[in-house]
Amino acid sequence: MGSAANITAGAIVVLLGLGGCDSALSGGQASSDGRVSEAAPDRGSIPGADTSPPVLDSSTLQDGEARPVPDAATPAPDATSPVPDAKPTGWTLGQIPFAPSSSWNTPIAAGATFGKLNWPASTGYNYYVNWDAYSPAVHVSKPTDPLVQVAIPANWGWPAGNIPVRVAAGVTGAAGTDGEILIIDGTTAHNFWQFKRTSNTTATAQAYGRADVVTDSGWGSTSPFLSAGIVATGSSQLAGLLVQAETDAGEIGHALQIALDAALQKPGYTGEAIGGDGSSPSGIAQEGQRFAIPPGVSMPAGLSSLGQKVFRAMQTYGVFDIDVAGGTTVLRAQANAYDAVTMASLRNDVQVLIPLLQLVK
Repeated sequence: MGSAANITAGAIVVLLGLGGCDSALSGGQASSDGRVSEAAPDRGSIPGADTSPPVLDSSTLQDGEARPVPDAATPAPDATSPVPDAKPTGWTLGQIPFAPSSSWNTPIAAGATFGKLNWPASTGYNYYVNWDAYSPAVHVSKPTDPLVQVAIPANWGWPAGNIPVRVAAGVTGAAGTDGEILIIDGTTAHNFWQFKRTSNTTATAQAYGRADVVTDSGWGSTSPFLSAGIVATGSSQLAGLLVQAETDAGEIGHALQIALDAALQKPGYTGEAIGGDGSSPSGIAQEGQRFAIPPGVSMPAGLSSLGQKVFRAMQTYGVFDIDVAGGTTVLRAQANAYDAVTMASLRNDVQVLIPLLQLVK
């Protein structure tokens, strides 16, 4: 997953605001303005370096969700140990993150077979794009930004400690229950959940994960058990995000992330997921699965320019089911980019696009 580092000159900070992480278990619903209310994701105490699947225990309920039970006896790596100072790497926001061999960056195989999913009919709000709430904001830090010590508890295999990051003055976690931030230091993407700035140089967060944006896959690892990020599957929140610098430059060169309405998410997880929080026996899919629009399906008429790029990405790379959402099934777009007109059009587009997705077998 990459390693914690003291952020130095040239560090890039990506602020993930309001990441719509499996909040549906609290029964969140779309508000009158169409935004989705989502509760806390499956982020809490997960065994330190245990390679077995995390155990969910109703005694650890928080914000309506069961948290994996920690194993205090299992040693974990030192999350706060320094790594070599970050040096210019040539990777910038807008480039495709994670290794070329990552499944996020690998096209659907020729000859792949597909299985239909029992998507509900569109109601106008049950398919959505999180943008102005519960979705990442991106902030590029400067070497002169304050060095902030972020206190984290033991979680997702990472030990308790302080993570030093450079964060611009006044920046804190996004409003809402998730309050995510993703900080890219050199090539390490640090992903915090419920990040709260307590002073110019201190902050707290309730969960943490990290991954190298050049060499890692964007998924967590099972041996040792460590998350790359704080969504339910343990993957990085940078994986599958719609980023304007990328979509403005051309096509989307990777799979997208999707969070399913809680009613659609089966229990358990599969594939490269290292965790999950689905709970609906009547659901249509399981976290970690990949969906795509089959190659023989024609592009629907009337899509926006961005919607057309999303269609082509869904057909070429697909989407990964990585989380639970409340009252709706969502894609996520960079919060401090795009504009209201573009997002309104894309939100209209996904009413048609998401139901075209089928399970990649």
